[in-house]
Amino acid sequence: MAVTPPDAFVAELWQVARGLWMPDHPWFKGIVDHRWTREQIILGEIQHYLRVRTNPIFFGYIVTNVASERNYDLMDVVMENFMEELGGERTHVDIMLQFLEEAGITREQADRADPAPGTLAAIEMIRSGCQNRTALEGVALLAYVEAMHGDRTARPLACSRSWWVTTDSASAPPRPTSSTRSRTRATAIVRSR
Repeated sequence: MAVTPPDAFVAELWQVARGLWMPDHPWFKGIVDHRWTREQIILGEIQHYLRVRTNPIFFGYIVTNVASERNYDLMDVVMENFMEELGGERTHVDIMLQFLEEAGITREQADRADPAPGTLAAIEMIRSGCQNRTALEGVALLAYVEAMHGDRTARPLACSRSWWVTTDSASAPPRPTSSTRSRTRATAIVRSR
C-alpha cells in the first residue's frame, strides 16, 4: 500500500470537509431560511453555549500536551489560539452569554440545561481528541470545527468577535483572525516534518 504524500493527504481531507460544509447543515439552513422560531433558535444557542463553555477544558488538554511533547514550534500556535478563545476583553463564552441574556436566559438557567445527544456527542468527541491525541491533532480538530463555521462564508457580527454563517459566500470576506494565521502556521509545521 502506497503512502499518500502529505500535501495530497491534506487536500483529500479538505475535500471531505467541504462535502460536509456547515451552511448546508439543516440547522444553519433553517436559520438562514427563517424556518426556526425565536424560541427554537434560543434553544439551539443554549446547546451552542453548553459546547462552548467546555473550550477551556479542550485548550487545557492541548496546552498540557504541547508542553509534555516539548513541541516548541507548535507552542506559540497553541498559545495564540488559547488567548484568542479565552483571553482578552470578551471570550467566546461571554459572547454566547450576551446573546442568551438578550433572549432572557441567565447563565444559571443555561448551565442547568441538559445537552442534546448531538451536543453531548460533540463535546465528548472534541474532549477525547484533545485529551488523547497530540497537541497538533487537538489544534487541528478545533481548527476544523472553526473552519466549518467561518472561513468561506462567515461575516462579522458588528458588536462582537463572533461570526454568523451566511449563504452569500461570493461576497463574504475571508475571516481575519489570528486562528487563520495559526492554522496556516500549524500546517507549515506539519509539512516541515
